[in-house]
Amino acid sequence: MIATSSNPTAMFFPSARALARGLLALVIAATSANRAVAQESADSEEPEYWPNHLSASVAGTSALEEEQTDLTLGLEYGYRLNERFSIGVLAEFVLGGEQRREAVFGVPISVHAVAGLRLVAAPLAELVKPFGESEFNVGLRLGADYEFELGRWSVAPLFFADFVDGETLLIYGIAGGISF
Repeated sequence: MIATSSNPTAMFFPSARALARGLLALVIAATSANRAVAQESADSEEPEYWPNHLSASVAGTSALEEEQTDLTLGLEYGYRLNERFSIGVLAEFVLGGEQRREAVFGVPISVHAVAGLRLVAAPLAELVKPFGESEFNVGLRLGADYEFELGRWSVAPLFFADFVDGETLLIYGIAGGISF
């Protein structure tokens, strides 16, 4: 859960309203940049990227407070707004036995920095034990992956940190995808 002002960690975790405003500002900026790039390249050849990307990942999720790593399976769809920015949706399922089962959903906003490096920030919604008495939390994901492209296909080692409900979770693994 996002920390409130009575919590001393509130300065590190923005409110949901502040997070929504920041995301809206980023989407508006990326859309404006996309229009500018599209106008510049109207007379030139096609861009060197495919606008859609779908990937599946296999990863481990570790809480800093625990000595346990859980298998995490995920899917992510991304749409390239232009050569530098993309936005998408993600869904992950953390398989951690009876103690920890989570479904995580998010909206990754990515900056394709250099070569295959992608920097990611995503607001998250987390359902703990989604098939029973569940708990709902929101949080933030920060991280990066590096895509090695093989034509339309890609392989990417990934590393993310999720900040959810006062917990820091580290996600590390590999993703395979296709651009179209």
